[in-house]
Amino acid sequence: MVIVLVALASAVAYGASDFLAGLASRRGPVLRATTVTYAVGVLLLGLVVAAVPGVWSATSVAVGAVAGLVAVVGFVAFYAALAAGPMGVLSPVIAMLQAAVPVVAGLAFGERLALTGWAGVGAALLATALLGSAEVGPAEGGQRPRWTTRAAVLTLVAGVALGLSVVVLDRAPADSGLAPAWIELVAGLVVLLALAALARRWRPAAALAAMLDGPLPDPDTDASSSSSTAARTSAFRLAVGAGALLAAAQGLLMAALHGGELVVVAVLVGLYPLATVLLARVVLGERLTRRALVGVAAAVAAGVLLAWA
Repeated sequence: MVIVLVALASAVAYGASDFLAGLASRRGPVLRATTVTYAVGVLLLGLVVAAVPGVWSATSVAVGAVAGLVAVVGFVAFYAALAAGPMGVLSPVIAMLQAAVPVVAGLAFGERLALTGWAGVGAALLATALLGSAEVGPAEGGQRPRWTTRAAVLTLVAGVALGLSVVVLDRAPADSGLAPAWIELVAGLVVLLALAALARRWRPAAALAAMLDGPLPDPDTDASSSSSTAARTSAFRLAVGAGALLAAAQGLLMAALHGGELVVVAVLVGLYPLATVLLARVVLGERLTRRALVGVAAAVAAGVLLAWA
């Protein structure tokens, strides 16, 4: 029961972090927001790691580094997807994919699903179909974000990469404490800083950064200088908040993986869209259609059924 509560707490922290990071990505470059989020997460979780005992080993460092390289791809794609489309639709689909990858890995490792597990897989497929064809009502600024090809590709990349990072992180030694989770964030931050540096002098890196950030604003239609400064300040504060929540989510996830089964922890943490959807509805006024609401309910049911499997 304790592991279930820890995993759910991690889900809440991830959902709130993703919401704040998504807002920051809408008000400024995705890579900048992601880098700030990671930097704050590294700082805060590093303080916790220094205070909590754990055994450092080559295996724990390697696991954290590999998980970090995979996760940073997922996080950047996730933030870009949230900036490109409706949070209330994209977030549950990414969560479903993120939870499904550890389930597939568990089957490959010899684990078997009960009948409830297969029911969860069916509910997840239903959620994908419903959410993939759903639209939302007015959002921030009166705009109506839609499901686009770019958002769909970013969603697929984000879900699979984040799921794989959990599978890798689960391979950490039981006595490693929170160190692998911190190393994962450090590895991601290094990748982001390297990409930012290379983007200034290497065309492929610049193209990747431009693709993730999306189209640049038109200078002729930009707001005043004071408004732009306020938007950058707001984006920075949102990214800082997202980083603090990311540190909490990472630490709780590592603790849950040490004490629980991969599939169970993964699908419970995969329920994080509940926090994202609630905040998107309350703060942004995103109004989901009935089809989307059924899809969200199916995604939640999938997580519960897979957790019981």
